[in-house]
Amino acid sequence: MRVLQLVKTSHGARWALEQVQELCKMGVEVHVALPNLAGGFANAWTESGAKVHIVDIGFPARELWRLPSVISSFKNLVERVQPDLIHSHFVSTTLTMRMALQNDQSIKRVFQVPGPLHLENAIFRNWELTSSNSQDYWIASSNFIEKLYRDAGISQDRLFLSYYGNHLSDEISSARTEMRKLFGISEEQRVVGSISYMYPPKYFLGQVRGLKRHEVLIKAFSHLGELRSDVTGVLIGGQWGGGKSYERRLRRRAKSVATMRIEMPGAIPPQNSQNVWPLFDLAVHIPSTENCGGVVEPLAAGVPVLTNRVGGIPEVVIDGVSGLSVEEDSPKNIAIAINRALNDLPKLGLMAKEGQSLVKTMFDVRRTAAEIRAIYEHILNEGQKPKRFNSRDFLETNFQEKATNVVPLNKS
Repeated sequence: MRVLQLVKTSHGARWALEQVQELCKMGVEVHVALPNLAGGFANAWTESGAKVHIVDIGFPARELWRLPSVISSFKNLVERVQPDLIHSHFVSTTLTMRMALQNDQSIKRVFQVPGPLHLENAIFRNWELTSSNSQDYWIASSNFIEKLYRDAGISQDRLFLSYYGNHLSDEISSARTEMRKLFGISEEQRVVGSISYMYPPKYFLGQVRGLKRHEVLIKAFSHLGELRSDVTGVLIGGQWGGGKSYERRLRRRAKSVATMRIEMPGAIPPQNSQNVWPLFDLAVHIPSTENCGGVVEPLAAGVPVLTNRVGGIPEVVIDGVSGLSVEEDSPKNIAIAINRALNDLPKLGLMAKEGQSLVKTMFDVRRTAAEIRAIYEHILNEGQKPKRFNSRDFLETNFQEKATNVVPLNKS
């Protein structure tokens, strides 16, 4: 089986890299199209086991005059590789793939959808859907995304479910004391916050806040400081992409909060985040839209999570069992929820253990890559459709001790 995977960056998309590494171990012949090898994962890609081709096939939305050249380069790549199936990980690479092969009925194509953002905008959703034909399939990376496609009229026989997996370490860092010394935070202080990139608002999509809603979290911290004095907010991460203006704006907001100390130490290498999570007593993640990703890392590190109910997050954070969620995510309500959570650390710890065990199976890249291979085989050979993972079934089956009698934080 020869598969051509389309990836638009070597700076991020670690989930695509780790999937490719596992598929190669399983004997799949994987070819990968990358725009360059200038990013932080360049060496990992060259050592992944896949054949890497340097071809930029992202849809050039801001340089449309380049589109004929991009399409020609992609057609030449397909001619050289002769894949049985093409697997795209991004909207931009998917659009290029479909435009280039719109009259080619010989190659099956699959779009593994990493997030719901483009589906929540009518223009971009319709653009993506109308670019497809009978050769196209979709792998939704959450039930939430799959439902968006079903609601848009895509038939179930062309839809699959597979969460993006990661290599989640079995070794959980115990560097809590060292991390607190590094940040100058005493053991008496409760630490709440997040580790994530700061994504500026995409005004052309109607966004007025960043994707991870750091603005709302900073405002929530200002309310939290009015409720208790034993808490410090820590927001780790830098601005995604070029520029620093959005990050500077957030820093000014944080400094203006008089009721609570908020630390913003900047970006850390993604591979180091697992060693930093022990600093936190509670991870708080309240994005405007999301698949599942932002809650996986803290839970894998054994850190309890409080989040909102958007996208695929409720498939991971089952309120009162594997974490806590707020239904109404205004700054004041988030502050009340954090305060209530910190008043019962033993229950938080129990939920963190349940969540940790869940994500270490649900997002184990060895399991998810095996699903992807089974999906390939089903599409190419019309074999049996792979069994779907269900987080609630997993928790019911694998745990005797539940986080019982926990009142969801959105209720009085």
